Amino acid sequence: MKYKGKLHCLRFPLKREWFEKIKNGEKTVEYREVKPYWDKRIRNLYYFNNLPESNQCIFSLGYTKEKL
Repeated sequence: MKYKGKLHCLRFPLKREWFEKIKNGEKTVEYREVKPYWDKRIRNLYYFNNLPESNQCIFSLGYTKEKL
């Protein structure tokens, strides 16, 4: 089943050190402290995208255009 609605995603701005480790495969898990800021964004992502294949996360180098 393909998702036909608007795709929502989470963007995770990372410092260069962590961005490079994820890019090279050294770091395979990203943790965020449970705070209202991230709680709201994750809940909104699953509210709008209730199909797992439609959920996306973008890892970016700070707020630049470079992303994974």
